[in-house]
Amino acid sequence: MAYVYRHIRLDKNEPFYIGISGNNDNYRRAYSIIDRNMYWKRIVAKTKYDVEIMLDNLTWEQACDKEMEFISLYGRRDLKMGILVNLTDGGDGVLNHIVSEETRVKMGKSQLGNKKYLLRTTPQEEINKKISLANKGRVMSEEQKEKIRNNFKINGHPCLGKILTNETKQKIRDSKKKCKVIQKDFQGNIIKIWESTKSVIPFGFNQSNVWKCCHNIHKQHKGYIWEYYKQ
Repeated sequence: MAYVYRHIRLDKNEPFYIGISGNNDNYRRAYSIIDRNMYWKRIVAKTKYDVEIMLDNLTWEQACDKEMEFISLYGRRDLKMGILVNLTDGGDGVLNHIVSEETRVKMGKSQLGNKKYLLRTTPQEEINKKISLANKGRVMSEEQKEKIRNNFKINGHPCLGKILTNETKQKIRDSKKKCKVIQKDFQGNIIKIWESTKSVIPFGFNQSNVWKCCHNIHKQHKGYIWEYYKQ
């Protein structure tokens, strides 16, 4: 089950953010100030705000649809279409739920023109091919080569001249292996087990923040606890 909430700025008495989360987080996400975008933070720095639970006890799919509906109703500031500081059209969350094809289409349309989304959903082989074609035929001038050499002489390089031990090499190899990640609610219930931190990206989570949670740098990300899966 899930709910839809909104944040209302008191200086203008108008909504400025719409969000959703699962009921099992005891409305923590609605009141959390963590993982908010810079536009949200700018408003909160200027004025106090209220939290309103708009709809409760919804299915996750219903919450996604309602979030998209309300964001469309109030409009996004970054698109110069309204008053909300949301940076997506909504419906981009996940709660161990299989989203319907209709909702997937809506989510896809909401990301049209988003260069970061296109980049992270483009196969690495295609990206490498584009980079290769863009650099084909380019010749680095002697001046550029000299600048690079001088830069290394002045600033050095963390690996320049170092001989790595077998132990260090093994640690580097182990760090590159995919590690499964567990997504939990605040009661310790397992929501989902992900194949890696990278696999959370298409579902609206931040890979870096999930990694930081797994290393105890952050306590939670988007209302969930994240840990490495230990077999």
